[in-house]
Amino acid sequence: MSEHPLRPITEASSAEGRALAEALRTLFEQLNLSVRRFATRCHRDAGSVSRYLNGSRVPPWSFVTELLTELAKQQVHTVKPEVLDHLRRLHRAALRVSNTGLYEVQTLQDQLEAADTASRHAALREQALMEALQTRQHRIAQLETKQIELEAQQARQAGDHATALTELTAGAEAAAEELQRLRQEVASLRGDLAEAQEQRRAAEDRCAALESRLDSAEEAVSSGGEVRHQEELEKYRQEAVEARSLVDELQRELAEIRERAVAAKPGNETAVPGPRPNGRYLEEERNLAEAGAEALVQQLVASEAGGDERRMRSITNTIGRNCTVGTIVDVLADMHAMGFDESADRVVSATVAYRSNATICQLMSRLEQDGRTSGKRDNDMLLMSAALVLPGDRLIGLLQELRTLQRSEWADFIIEMAASHRDPRPMVELLSAADPADEERILTEMGHSRAINRIAPVLALAKNAGMHAMAQELFDMVKEARPESIAMLVESLVLAGISLDG
Repeated sequence: MSEHPLRPITEASSAEGRALAEALRTLFEQLNLSVRRFATRCHRDAGSVSRYLNGSRVPPWSFVTELLTELAKQQVHTVKPEVLDHLRRLHRAALRVSNTGLYEVQTLQDQLEAADTASRHAALREQALMEALQTRQHRIAQLETKQIELEAQQARQAGDHATALTELTAGAEAAAEELQRLRQEVASLRGDLAEAQEQRRAAEDRCAALESRLDSAEEAVSSGGEVRHQEELEKYRQEAVEARSLVDELQRELAEIRERAVAAKPGNETAVPGPRPNGRYLEEERNLAEAGAEALVQQLVASEAGGDERRMRSITNTIGRNCTVGTIVDVLADMHAMGFDESADRVVSATVAYRSNATICQLMSRLEQDGRTSGKRDNDMLLMSAALVLPGDRLIGLLQELRTLQRSEWADFIIEMAASHRDPRPMVELLSAADPADEERILTEMGHSRAINRIAPVLALAKNAGMHAMAQELFDMVKEARPESIAMLVESLVLAGISLDG
């Protein structure tokens, strides 16, 4: 008999809590360990472990992963991905019922982890594309040299060897054809590289937004008296800081890659073209757009299950660029229902990037009217993506359309997100495009909520752009709203060589 036998599942727990407890007990019994021995191995209290297994308390997700790790160590069986997904769904359902605050924190942590993974994948893809680009450019240089040699040899021997002349001509033509093909591949790779860079920027923006929401959720949980969970919340905060550090590292690596790409380019080419649909996929995109929501969801799920990142991006871009609003709504609802929230977010981001403001407003209205629980989440993601990535003049146009539709609360949310998280240069661009009323709203929100270390770059860029009055107004708002932080801001401005009154 075990030293700490399992208690029966308590009848007082919720249905979701009992379902989770039954699943955990099934796994635990395969270890053939007492509760006390398992608790010792995991450095946990045996009483807490017992309560986790009888359903009287919802365990942290780390307890579930420790249990699965112990099963793997004892080689009881390999945990399949579908088992892990099933446990995650049970855990989130139980947590949602028992503690709304911690459920929100866990949900945000899941989204932050997914955004961090997307950021890492984007960095790897950038590196692979740059290597492929440099390889082909090196080959182009070799072929150009070879072509020059063949043409010179052809000129020297033209009068003496008719047969050799024919062979040399064929060789020169073959080299020219390969040169042209490689140049086309280089152009295609540049387009793919730009898409990878855009994906990295989107991952960075998503990390920033999730960090802000995670902070808000932590404050809500703390104010509710959940003191016993402070250690877990601190762990979530540290992981958010690590995700931001990873994005900063990706920015530095991207700058180095761009320098190497400029040095390797032939001639005087200096710019990487922006993202655009590759001509090879135009017909495929048209066919996909006409396939219907069910077929599109099946292909998205298959691509994600197979780890085909390129195919998944192609499908999401096709949906966002070409599908009707009704089809997009159905795709989003089906993806959420199947648990593929990250893929749904990609479709939302692609729609914002490729469609007009009128279409975005129409999609948001349809999502609100659809009645499915994912509609609010998708609308928040639409507004967040617009706030972070749309050009300044287009974002101002979207604000005006939303107010015309009497959706001022959506316009206010965009201003709040842009003021807090939009990058400095796009922020200055947005302020230069705004009318006086919107400029005042944005500056007020920035003065109250934007991080101090992200205000100094905006002030510097605004001064350099000749927007002195706007920069002074923002400085005065920070001084009034957060006097305790003004010394830090002044120090940053002094280091940057920027002077403002006051």
